[in-house]
Amino acid sequence: MGSTRRFCVLATLLLIGNTASAGLLLMEDFDDGVADGWNLAAGAVPATLVTDPVNSTPALGIETTGLQRIAETPSFNLTGATFVRITFDFAAGGASPQATRWADLQFFDGTAWIQIDRIRHNDPNATGLVYEITSGFSVNNQFRFVGKADSGSQRSLVFDNVKIISDVPAPPTLALFAVAGLVLLRRRKSG
Repeated sequence: MGSTRRFCVLATLLLIGNTASAGLLLMEDFDDGVADGWNLAAGAVPATLVTDPVNSTPALGIETTGLQRIAETPSFNLTGATFVRITFDFAAGGASPQATRWADLQFFDGTAWIQIDRIRHNDPNATGLVYEITSGFSVNNQFRFVGKADSGSQRSLVFDNVKIISDVPAPPTLALFAVAGLVLLRRRKSG
């Protein structure tokens, strides 16, 4: 009976230790004037923080000129995840929206950048845009915005309130404690 009870306790703790729940990986509104953990210098010209034309607060600006500007999120270990979701607000900055200027939303799956969507300068401003990825998870995943233009004068695509959520499995720490506890319990009874 005692060994059955220990087995049930161990199985329960192993189950608890390996459960996953949706968790917030990143929440960045840029209101402090800093892009914490972001790589803004990945392109030919650094991305910058600009004033959001909708709410007049700091936001991530991807200028679309002849030179490519890239802003990369911090990287995340998504091993074992079943989804990752990015949400953000978008606004077009500068005069007269242009269809020939855009920012690509891309996802790094650990080996290559994958195109998720193309957000054009003449797209309507939007809050709460949502994109969900369900595969390609590794120890090194991240998102990036890549600003591009065919030619012409500078325009900016402004991104704000970036949030990344995933169901990355919780580390099996509780399972390790359960095994260690059972070893100690067994030693105590035999000693």
